[in-house]
Amino acid sequence: MQDIVDSRDRRLDPVVATSQNMTAVIDIGSNSIRLVVFEGPVRVPMPKFNEKVLCGLGRDLGQSSMLNAEAMEKAMAALQRYTFLVNHMGIDRVIVAATAAVREAENGAEFVAEIEQECDLNVQVLSGKQEARYAGLGVLSGMPYANGLVGDLGGGSLELVNVGDHKIGNTSTLPLGALRLSRMSFTKSELISYLHSQFEDVDWLDKVAGKNFYVVGGAWRALAKYHIRKTGHPLNIIHNYKLPYDEVMRLIREILAFSDQDINRNPYIQSSRAGTLKTAATIMEQLFQFTRPKNVIFSANGLREGLLFSELKKPVRKIDPLLEACRNMAAKEGRFAEHGEEIYSWLSDAFSELGNKGKRLALAAATLSDIAWTMSLTIGLHKLSGVYLERHLVVSGTKAGRSSHWPFTPDIEGALSETLQMTLWRLWITKPVSMP
Repeated sequence: MQDIVDSRDRRLDPVVATSQNMTAVIDIGSNSIRLVVFEGPVRVPMPKFNEKVLCGLGRDLGQSSMLNAEAMEKAMAALQRYTFLVNHMGIDRVIVAATAAVREAENGAEFVAEIEQECDLNVQVLSGKQEARYAGLGVLSGMPYANGLVGDLGGGSLELVNVGDHKIGNTSTLPLGALRLSRMSFTKSELISYLHSQFEDVDWLDKVAGKNFYVVGGAWRALAKYHIRKTGHPLNIIHNYKLPYDEVMRLIREILAFSDQDINRNPYIQSSRAGTLKTAATIMEQLFQFTRPKNVIFSANGLREGLLFSELKKPVRKIDPLLEACRNMAAKEGRFAEHGEEIYSWLSDAFSELGNKGKRLALAAATLSDIAWTMSLTIGLHKLSGVYLERHLVVSGTKAGRSSHWPFTPDIEGALSETLQMTLWRLWITKPVSMP
């Protein structure tokens, strides 16, 4: 083995090439610091690298006006590591954004200056309005037809955004972070009273009452992860995971009934979220007293994606992200030039009775139809797996258990190839957001 190592000519090694299409986004949050490196088409950039460190910069926001010294030390170590990684990957474009904890702390500006000096990073401290806007744009980047209320629950603050018609409407930022409230000495009744006083000051919530609620933020996404694992949902995917209001309220009541020991021992609950899960559930429960949404839809996109999405021109923003991702994958993985529209047109008679949602999925599947050419059709459908689409869409699993809402009749299914049927079904069970 040593002979092989010694004889290696490193001049011939493949290298990680610098790319103008790669952008690094560093999010200095109140609870965690995360680096995501995006690559790919500007409309649907794909995460190539994703790492976070739980630092808890905002852990003392409820009792102190200063960032925690231990947390700052841990955060600086993470940022120095991220700087090294970004340089090693040859990325020239780095966006660094700091949110509530740094924004509010008396020593926040001093900490930013230290970051810029030690790491040679240009840190943008977002205002509450900017943070809310980017969170809303992040949701729209992945769900262009979103219509309702976006809620981004961070460690130090809660951003509320009215979205619809591809646009951002009213925004509000509230000091209701999951980490902040979890470390304050509220009784249950005091916490509920405080939440109500904050929500009562948001005078536009009646505009989004009864509409969908789009969830952003790790503390709230932990609720979806718990539900997915407990119910055995076939896809362990947060993005576009949709639950009706009544189901979410049952989930919240179940979480709030747990003791702290129950939460710490529960295999479906991440240990990193155990300390804030009940607080996060309470915040959602009380917000729903004012909005009572139709459905709760979890988004994997948020502030980081919103920062990139904000730079796009309006016509580009309106491009369908699913279809754009399919086209990009087909161009990379297919044998021929992308030809999904030609296949879709050829099969148009089979899709004539479908609504907009079904036709959109059919076009997506047609676009992807050539990427599985290396797989033998003799392999059972239950063994086909591993197609990863749009960073949150997996084409995988079993064909069994189709819902009563599956839009394709047996006659239509018969007109489709096995591969196309499998792809359509995998796309369908991700439960995409309803289209107008």
